Amino acid sequence: MKGSVVLKNKSVTFLNILWIFTMVYFCLGRFKWIIPSYFFLLLYLFLNYYAMNLGYRTLNAYGSLEPSCLKDINVDPTKSFAKIKLFFIICCCATIFFEILWVTVFVGSFSVKNVLDVIGSNYFTIQNLEFKSTNPLMQIRTLFWIVTYFTYPIGFMYFRFMTGGYKLLFCATVVVEILASLNMGVSKNIGDLVIIYLAVLFLKTNSFAGAERHKSKQSKRMLIKIAILLMAFLMVFAFIQRSRDQASSVVNNPFLGFAEVREFSLFDLFLGKNTSLSEAFNKMGYYLSHGYAGLAYALELPHKSTYGLGFSNSLLEYAKQYLGLSSDIIRSTYNYRLESVYGWKDGEWWSTSFVRIGNSVSFWFVPVVMFLLGRLFKNTEINWYREKDVTSLVLNCQLFIGFVYASCNLQIFQSRPLLIATTLLLFIYFSRRLLKNKRG
Repeated sequence: MKGSVVLKNKSVTFLNILWIFTMVYFCLGRFKWIIPSYFFLLLYLFLNYYAMNLGYRTLNAYGSLEPSCLKDINVDPTKSFAKIKLFFIICCCATIFFEILWVTVFVGSFSVKNVLDVIGSNYFTIQNLEFKSTNPLMQIRTLFWIVTYFTYPIGFMYFRFMTGGYKLLFCATVVVEILASLNMGVSKNIGDLVIIYLAVLFLKTNSFAGAERHKSKQSKRMLIKIAILLMAFLMVFAFIQRSRDQASSVVNNPFLGFAEVREFSLFDLFLGKNTSLSEAFNKMGYYLSHGYAGLAYALELPHKSTYGLGFSNSLLEYAKQYLGLSSDIIRSTYNYRLESVYGWKDGEWWSTSFVRIGNSVSFWFVPVVMFLLGRLFKNTEINWYREKDVTSLVLNCQLFIGFVYASCNLQIFQSRPLLIATTLLLFIYFSRRLLKNKRG
């Protein structure tokens, strides 16, 4: 259409850089992996990542925005936020309650002053924890976890334009989230905060073809924010991992039998050997990339049907609990067979999102799913810019989390709260789009 412009978001550029890093680190990092074929693995990874890019970029022809849609994202933000401020209060309060509940149920108390002393011990305590009965409050948390999905995208997007009370509530929610993560000895909650902030940052600093105003200045500010944020998270991540190591019997090579430890890697040239920075970098590197080894072995296995349920452990558990699903279906997943056939530890080591998706559709159709996810990701961006639809904003952030963890696991569908919340979010999103299309 004449006069239309094409949306160009830097989020996909960031994802491509991240994915390239994970592949390079897997090949040249701390571990020399013993896998069936590096070539076949890298070819399959390239195919899937390219399919996502293709799905994202081919929507341009159908998703071009009129110049009238290219309003600054911060135009009249106070009125926009006023429509959802009550909902935002509910989301923040629910998030605070759910996070404190989560910690107290699993470890007995929510520590504040001595939280740094219990990171390692608490993590290993909850690994072997079993509950004899269900907790009604935890069930409520599972069913209504979706409200927490809205907290941080709304907070980060509108923070500058909130009054003091809303800012204070949001900051309190962030602090509780971080403390909950430290209490449980995990970094995922803090990581999700960082990822959501990045997703919102990319939406805020979006550039359009032909719109050069403030482009260079925005890009520089964005790069500085990203660098500071990632460095800060790397330090926190390294501290949590170090606390875990101190509370356990650490081995030099946890992947014994699947990898050998390199005496000197390519990254040691730049970061030094056995320095604090290199240790933190290596922990992050193999945290994000070791799942490729699981994928390499899974590609050697024949596909067995899971009737479309295998992409989520929790969905399989629900199907077994309420529908009497046979345990044979669970044993048909690549993840289960990776451990039974090769010894790749299911639940402790990852095998990428592609293995989870492959459980449902086979490896042949994983690129098709990635293509569709790329289109959906682009669609959420377009709808956010056209309509400032908060559901589109939140789904965009959740998809971004899923893409960041693509080399690890299909995070957004694994636990029961995440499965229900993500499914509800998708239902709400597509229902709204369908109703809007019917109305013309």
